[in-house]
This record gives sequence, C-alpha cells and structure tokens, in this order.
Amino acid sequence: PKSHGVFVQNRFQAEMFPNRTTYLVPHWFNSFPADTEAEPYLPVPQIRELSPEEPLRVATIWTKTKLELDYCDTVRPQFATNYTCLSQKFGIERWYTSVDPTVNETFVNEILQDPQLGPGYLYQHLFRQYDALVVYPKGGFKLKANSLQRIVSQMRSGVPVLVQCLGEAHNDFCQTFQYSCTFRSVEELSALLDRLRDVSLRRKCQSEGLAIAQEYSPKKIVPIYLQALGLNVPSYQEGYS
Repeated sequence: PKSHGVFVQNRFQAEMFPNRTTYLVPHWFNSFPADTEAEPYLPVPQIRELSPEEPLRVATIWTKTKLELDYCDTVRPQFATNYTCLSQKFGIERWYTSVDPTVNETFVNEILQDPQLGPGYLYQHLFRQYDALVVYPKGGFKLKANSLQRIVSQMRSGVPVLVQCLGEAHNDFCQTFQYSCTFRSVEELSALLDRLRDVSLRRKCQSEGLAIAQEYSPKKIVPIYLQALGLNVPSYQEGYS
C-alpha cells in the first residue's frame, strides 16, 4: 500500500519511490557473529612483499552479470597476476570445497553448525585467500542504485579491494571516501593491478578499507535502523548487541 514507507540503502534507491516515505538504512557488511567483537575472529591478513616471479593473486567473487564477465575476460595486466573470477550460486556450503583445496566437507559442516560462525565465516575465509579483490557494480537498473554490500563486506576481510567507480552509487562511494584503489575502465584496472605489486599501496588500501568498513558495521547501522522504526536507541557501551 502507498501508505507504507520503504526502507532503502542509498539515496539513489530512494528515487525509485518518489511518492513514498523512504528510510535510508545502509547495508552493513556481511560477516558472522563471532567477528563483531573488538578483536577480529579471523586475523587481518599481513600484507607482504612479492618476489618478481610471484603472481599477484586476485579474485572477483560473484561474477554473475555480463558486465563483470566482460571485464574478467579482458583484463591484461603486464606483470604476473592470477585473476580468478568465481561465478557461483548462493549457498556457499555447496561449492566452497571446490574453490578452497585446504578444507573438506567436515570442516564446512562444523562451521555451518556453529551459530557464531556459519556461512559468513566461509565468505570471509575465502576472501582472505587472495592478495586483492575486485568489485564491479551490478548491471541493469542496479548500475545506478547499487548496494555497497559487496564492497564493504570484502573490505571487512582486510584484503585490499579494487572498486570500479561506475554508476551513481559506486561513484558516490568513491568520491565520499576518496578511496585510493579505484578504477573506471578495463585499461585502468590492468594498470592498477600492476601498481598493486607495490606493497605500500596494498597496505594503504587495506588500512583505508578497514576504516570504511567500520562505517558499515552493525554498531553503526543498527541504531540508524532503530531510529527509522521510531524505537529508542540503546548504547553499545551499555551492552547492547
């Protein structure tokens, strides 16, 4: 009914509902309960030097759209780079062992049965297998009103994230945070991957990404959601969880 308000994740989504009351509540990073403590349950990856012969391990997770697949097929960095494009369906427990040879079904089942871990742990564990992650915007109408969830969830892992500043939502994100690891075209991405061999740039992108992710943490987003619902907002310092 038109009398109902609509929750949206950014101002571009709000434009899709010009005759409704909208409540802007950003999407927090996807993780798992045990990782919301002060100290990360999974340690932040150590950014290390690469030898001249060692390839930069890069991945795009959820290569579902033609836009993403086109980039995966055409990126041509000059220096040694292993670029993996994973196109998988929802339900990471069904395919995780096929992309991570270090684990088996027993490991996956134990993680899924732990209420403090679950699928979110598997995603964060997967992200940490790479030296860098590349996030493209979704295609179609979502190119404009795209969720930032894939960006901030991958930044939460501590792995440097390369963000394509294409479409209103992604471009607004890049401008707001002045993030250092961004690109627009396939040529810019290829050049950025070559520059990313510089350990100082990867460390810079890691540091910036972790700071940005905190702006999308449950501690930041839950009070916004409660305020939109007209509820009192308890303080996390008072034990709210």
